[in-house]
Amino acid sequence: MIVEKFTAYAVWDLTNGTDAGTANTTITPAVTTKIPANAVVTGVLMLVDVPCAGSSSTYTVHVGTEAITAAVAVTALDADDDVYSTVLQKRIDAGGNIGLAMDSSNAATAGIVNIWVDYVMAVPERA
Repeated sequence: MIVEKFTAYAVWDLTNGTDAGTANTTITPAVTTKIPANAVVTGVLMLVDVPCAGSSSTYTVHVGTEAITAAVAVTALDADDDVYSTVLQKRIDAGGNIGLAMDSSNAATAGIVNIWVDYVMAVPERA
């Protein structure tokens, strides 16, 4: 077995009408990637394309039901080209899509945030 590094991608796009969600819900973006079970998350990077607005809420990035970031304030993603990097390094037990969990009384109403999740996995050696 060898260890390989992978990068998964999602876009939280509040302009498409489907990624907004409501307060206290988990959002699975229309553009997301499934991360397999037993992957070990090593990094999360968020890049703002369109500033987020309309909310004082916070959210966490998830893989399936497992949080992989600490809570991030929507107001921290309020300028074009903002980059935010954080991670709770952990093994993902069940696997799942990249998603976001809103944990406040109101949801964001504007913004586009690209999310990259780096992870490693043991894979069979190639011949």
